Amino acid sequence: MKKFIVLALSALAFVMGEVQAQFSLSGALDALTGGSKSQTSQPSPAERFAAGAPAARQIVARWVYDSAAIEYIGDNSLARMGVEAARGKLAEAYAKAGIVKGCGSVQLRRNGTFSAVSGDFAVDGRYEYDPKSGRIVFDAAVGGERVECGGYIALAGERLTVLLDLDEALAIAKRLYPQLTSDQSLAGIAALVEALPGIYAGGVMTR
Repeated sequence: MKKFIVLALSALAFVMGEVQAQFSLSGALDALTGGSKSQTSQPSPAERFAAGAPAARQIVARWVYDSAAIEYIGDNSLARMGVEAARGKLAEAYAKAGIVKGCGSVQLRRNGTFSAVSGDFAVDGRYEYDPKSGRIVFDAAVGGERVECGGYIALAGERLTVLLDLDEALAIAKRLYPQLTSDQSLAGIAALVEALPGIYAGGVMTR
């Protein structure tokens, strides 16, 4: 499991570096243009997740990893621009870390239990899902410790997007493997995620 977490963090470190660069660039452009941006009436990411939230029965299946996904759910327009600009880099970073199509799966059961497998990583636990908001929380015992991580899911056709809160995921990684706190890549991700709460990452799954 440690190997899987390190690979995932390595991929995210690369992408978050891109987000930070794009965030800085957006800020500079904003300053040059006097901070004027056209306002749109587009729904927020949270509203989009609520609109695309599937019924509880629709997520009961074995879902296989297909592609990368990242989203910013917050009200900082520059952060949103940074994440959108870096989105295309996530699949590339995942691939370099060995996270590719078909590499893992998640089984969601009707009784509220789940099983996740990816390479040598496997975990079983429970999940709670709110079909009104698309909010999902996974609860499991890992390495003798109980961990809990929340996020959002959305269903479009046969494709289920699963996004987890990076702030919570990083906290879990640091608690399970304290030695990772000295890793510069992890420190860089943590600093950016803590400064910009609301960044979620994960993947698109298919049946």
